Amino acid sequence: MENAVLIAMVWGVVAAGIVFDSRRERQRRAWLRRYMLVSLAELLGGKHDGEASAEGRVLGLPASVTFVTRGDGARARPWTTIEVALPYPYPLALHIRDHAPRDRRQIARGKMVDLDNSDPPFDRRFLVEAAPADVVRRALDAAARGYLMSQAEVELTTEPGPRPALRLAVQRWMESPDEAADALRMLGRLVSRVRDIYQELADAQQVVSGDPYRPMLDAGLARDAMTSREAEVARVDGLRQRRRDSK
Repeated sequence: MENAVLIAMVWGVVAAGIVFDSRRERQRRAWLRRYMLVSLAELLGGKHDGEASAEGRVLGLPASVTFVTRGDGARARPWTTIEVALPYPYPLALHIRDHAPRDRRQIARGKMVDLDNSDPPFDRRFLVEAAPADVVRRALDAAARGYLMSQAEVELTTEPGPRPALRLAVQRWMESPDEAADALRMLGRLVSRVRDIYQELADAQQVVSGDPYRPMLDAGLARDAMTSREAEVARVDGLRQRRRDSK
């Protein structure tokens, strides 16, 4: 009997310790969250909501950092999402994530696109369902691919809407302002590259026509190329929508 009482007391102390540690961890995380939000608002030159999000600007573009939880119960996972607005609604579809077991079958059946980036380690790890191919391959340079490879679990997507944006999501709550700053710089640089690549392509595709003594720029080639890219993006978006509809 005495042994039973002693065992019960020991387990009571252990349980109390676990509850205390859990409460202390929650308090630590709450303090860290507030610290991060203040730091992020300062970094972005903007404001925070005091709970989960800070917003401001990066390279002159609207940007935000948000701490979210995906899933419920035992499946709940912390994520940090970072968005930087695209300066213009360029034709662009970008959906990068780790390969899933069913991807190869979907790709073989033509139900999914997986862009080859001539980077075997990167291509083996990530599904790059993206368009236009010529823009995305140039935008995803070694620095961008290296950043994605350095993350344990990460997604990079275009977010449509009134203010199209690029969104980076990593599976954890970032606990360092420097880490968030690195992610913001990478995303801001990627947005800038998309803008610059489209401008370079437009400039390269304009040709001179007309009288040799009165040459004029013929924008027809550039328009045709843009139409082709828009169709490529529509195809990728259509494939994704059909998969969602079939679930």
